[in-house]
Amino acid sequence: MGQKYYIADTHFGHSNIIKFDERPFDDTKTMEETIVKNWNDRVTKDDTVYILGDFCWDTEKEWLRILDRLNGLKVLIRGNHDLKNPSATLKKKFLKIVEREEVTDHRRRIILDHYPQMFYRGSYGKDIWHFCGHTHNRTNEEFKRQGYVLDLIINHKEEYDNRGHIINVGCMMPYVDYTPRTADELIDWWHKYYIEKDTSDGVEILNVTFVDNPSKEKICPYYGKNNRECYKCKHVAYNFDSELDCDISGMIDKDDSDD
Repeated sequence: MGQKYYIADTHFGHSNIIKFDERPFDDTKTMEETIVKNWNDRVTKDDTVYILGDFCWDTEKEWLRILDRLNGLKVLIRGNHDLKNPSATLKKKFLKIVEREEVTDHRRRIILDHYPQMFYRGSYGKDIWHFCGHTHNRTNEEFKRQGYVLDLIINHKEEYDNRGHIINVGCMMPYVDYTPRTADELIDWWHKYYIEKDTSDGVEILNVTFVDNPSKEKICPYYGKNNRECYKCKHVAYNFDSELDCDISGMIDKDDSDD
């Protein structure tokens, strides 16, 4: 049995997505060649790649051409920009085309959907994860999603609380880097990004509680775009050019912002 891989929002053939996501490509041809090479360098004919929507922004003929270039078995979790009425020929290129899917991967249950599900089934489970796409890397929806995940992690107190095991597997995310990723790789990233071990006593503590905004500045995930105020603690984040000006537990207070 082969390996399972996950990726979303490749948007083959979509020129505007390069600017939208700030993708490091001059044109769609370069983007295609990079993703195809990354894909085929690790995916074998026996592996299965779960494509979490928005695979290609082009005609069915282009879909068929690109799919024939890519190794492995393929499952399409339909996104909002995928073909609505694929032909029988195109359907045969996939093991299945579905709206959502649940898979078992190394004793984990993984819920796959193009759209982020904030209250996914079994969200309290230690070995239950939700992989999604759709929100890309620079949208307000993605910053809200990241803030929501962080809020769930911070407030996970009881056994049945949502654990925030939600990962955007969009190809443009830095930890995906235009390459299909395994569940182990994605979940390892989640732990390194959100959680770190306190080596003194082995207790899990929150990692740096910041997310990147489109300008690559560091901001509190609860930062209100219009009033530059943290939704969580109502303190003001300022001077975003320096590295870490605020955190969830105690942002720089508005009264001290001129010091």
